[in-house]
Amino acid sequence: MITQYMRRFCLLTVLPWSLHSLDSPMIAPKPTNSFTQEEVNALKEWVQAKKQVVGIKSLGGELTFSGEVHAGMSYTNEVVNNIRQRGHGGAVPAVGSREFLVEMDLLMNYRTDITWATAKVKFKNRAGSASGTADKVSLDRAFLGVRFLEGETYTMALEAGRRKLNYTFDSIIQFSAFMDGLLYKYDQSIETVGDLYFYGGPFVVDFTEDHYAYVFELGVLNIGNTGLYTKYSFIDWDTKSYSNHLKDDAFRFINSQLTLGYKIVPKWLGKVLTVYGAGLVNSAAKPLAITDYKKANYAWYIVWAMGEARKQGDWSLQVDYQYVMPQAVPTYDCAGIGRGNAAGVGFYSVDNKYTTPTTRATAAGNTNYKGFEVIFLYLFTNNLTLRQSYQMSIRQDKQVGPIFRFKQYGMELVYLF
Repeated sequence: MITQYMRRFCLLTVLPWSLHSLDSPMIAPKPTNSFTQEEVNALKEWVQAKKQVVGIKSLGGELTFSGEVHAGMSYTNEVVNNIRQRGHGGAVPAVGSREFLVEMDLLMNYRTDITWATAKVKFKNRAGSASGTADKVSLDRAFLGVRFLEGETYTMALEAGRRKLNYTFDSIIQFSAFMDGLLYKYDQSIETVGDLYFYGGPFVVDFTEDHYAYVFELGVLNIGNTGLYTKYSFIDWDTKSYSNHLKDDAFRFINSQLTLGYKIVPKWLGKVLTVYGAGLVNSAAKPLAITDYKKANYAWYIVWAMGEARKQGDWSLQVDYQYVMPQAVPTYDCAGIGRGNAAGVGFYSVDNKYTTPTTRATAAGNTNYKGFEVIFLYLFTNNLTLRQSYQMSIRQDKQVGPIFRFKQYGMELVYLF
């Protein structure tokens, strides 16, 4: 008889070197903020050290189960060209200004000495007897892996399957799309230098069109035992030419991002303090009529974070500022604050069918914004966490797209077991 065990979790605020969703690469309104993958994954090592995970041993390995139950709400104020967008009387009444969500996630892991497999199924639905849904299910993660080489200070591994890009690659403004493909992983520790890693591989964009993309990230953590770290990531979406110029424009992204950060625990503060920032450039961008015949291909952000939420009574606070030009990040891969976009209008085309072009005055998407975000976490118990967030953004380039103002407050309770 198989005995079931419950896994107790707690939540850790974003670690800049932890493994980091639009649930779909399509144009969509800005969703309610939810716990990011890295906020949960950063606890794996700590949980294992505490011996809180008890699994089912079979076939020479260990099978573990865990889960999350979410209950959240958000209030959004979005105004475009002085017209309110959401809720009753708004331009897009089907998208409410208040939104309530319920969610359950199931996570399964199986591990042997050199192999592993993991899967996460997400049931995320809107609340309400009339407005609610009950059929929204997605395969958020499913991949297998093998460690094929291991030395005293280094390891090499290969993984195949599905994950979100931000599960592995680090950015708060991109990497929300799915990575369905292969991932090569190299990790090495050099005492006088730091912890080095290289992760990368190809993945599927559209197999019906033979369209594939490539991504990698190289990093050095805790440089010289000082708390300094740096990362460089590269992703190439522009690997295929389409006869449809709107679709061509939508995938004209070759992004490089450089991140620099510092993590310390000041004695006078007694809490973890992390400061980091990143700059991004899309080297494939071209001057187009829609961008006033200039390249608008840069983005950057800075983050200040204090505290770690690990056990009952702990808290953490993060404040970040984001600056994203129109051509910096593709809409289907945006992970930042965005602009709300309740109407779902794309940047190069009205929708994701790439048939009707937008103009310089109507181009939207989820880029061309600047704004800030505040995230606060508090652990009522080791299992129950409260997450609150506030974010707002306005137009970055005043010559492109409609005038908008986006504000959103989100609150979510999550129980992890």
